[in-house]
Parts: sequence; structure tokens; C-alpha cells
Amino acid sequence: MKNITTIILFTLLAFASLNTKAQGDLQFNQVRFESITFPTNSGGTKVDTLFVPQGKVLKITSITGLESSRVYGEIGEHAINDYAVSNSGVIPVKYPIWLPAGAHIVKSRYSYIYAAGNPVVVTISISGIEFNVVQ
Repeated sequence: MKNITTIILFTLLAFASLNTKAQGDLQFNQVRFESITFPTNSGGTKVDTLFVPQGKVLKITSITGLESSRVYGEIGEHAINDYAVSNSGVIPVKYPIWLPAGAHIVKSRYSYIYAAGNPVVVTISISGIEFNVVQ
């Protein structure tokens, strides 16, 4: 009886594993370069949105924060969905960063900025590869 129960259980598990479906395969769609600009002359948090279309995923391979002029003070951190992607070079970022379809919040937080009277513009450049999710 014990052997029959084991065989039946094994057979049911084998059929169940054959009927499961994977999440889908990835098919290259395009290379994406996004620039998000945050004009500011004072500290604070600036927020914008990065969109990934339905049926796609974005593999981020690089994120860079650039200032438009000589900045006195400190650029804080950049984050996507509250995941720190830059902190003045202090926190190493592990790439790639995978983003599923949907809206993703991009934040830049500044502790202090002064540029000798010139307006400061901080740009976050995001490079990545967009894939189609194929079932």
C-alpha cells in the first residue's frame, strides 16, 4: 500500500509540473536612453516618473547624475522606487536593475546646492535595454 501511494503521489506531481507555465521569454525590443531633468537652486527632493509599457520589461544598465554648472554643496542621492541608485559615489550600485511594466518613481534628493548665482539643472541619464515579454 505504501508503494502504491508513493507511485500515485509521484505521478500527480509529474503531471502538475508539466502543466505549469513559465513567466515568459524575453525578446529584444530597443535600447532606451532616458533623461530626467530636475531644475533647482535649493535643496529638497524632486520627483518624476519613468514609464515602462505593458508587456515589456526594462533592464537598466547605467544611471548617471550630472550637474549643469559648478555646484557648491552636495548632490544627495538618486533613487528609483526608493532603491538608491547613486549617493555621491558612496553606495556602489549593482547593475542591472530590472523594472517591470508600469510607472516607476524617480527621486533626486539634494542636501544643499549653490552655483554662484547660476541656475542649477541636475539631469539623471538612464540607459537600458527594453524587452518584450513573450508568452
